[in-house]
Amino acid sequence: AAAVGAARQTRLVGDALRLRTGAVWTWWAGQPARRRPLIEIVNQETPTGKTQRRSSWNTPVQGTGNEYLVASAIQVVDWIVSNGVPAKLLVTIHDSMLLEVRDDCMTEVHDKVLEIMCSHRTKNGVPLAADAKAGKNWASMQKWKHGQPCPVEGCL
Repeated sequence: AAAVGAARQTRLVGDALRLRTGAVWTWWAGQPARRRPLIEIVNQETPTGKTQRRSSWNTPVQGTGNEYLVASAIQVVDWIVSNGVPAKLLVTIHDSMLLEVRDDCMTEVHDKVLEIMCSHRTKNGVPLAADAKAGKNWASMQKWKHGQPCPVEGCL
């Protein structure tokens, strides 16, 4: 019950701040990063106000995930290019990257991408976590945990 009470109190304090400032922020290295204005958040009874209130809860989470993804994507592409790794970053989706990797380099790319994605500094040193999946196509993707063999037949 204490955890629920603390969570509710945190939400109420956050709501008060969002209502007062009309904005929310993403976070980078423990500091506010991108500001997202939510001008209509004060109009709680309008459809736009209700949508913006939901956005005010979502932006700090998904927006912050995107901040870390962008930084990671830059480092991943730099690593691929500077080392001549036979891989391509095809697309980023919210807080995920989709790479095309030659079979014989899968383990190397898997380990390096996870290392990069988890290497960014956070507030209070809270470690980041990243998941990986591998497959020959989108439908055949399987989870691939660090230290386990590649789940794709023929990859190294």
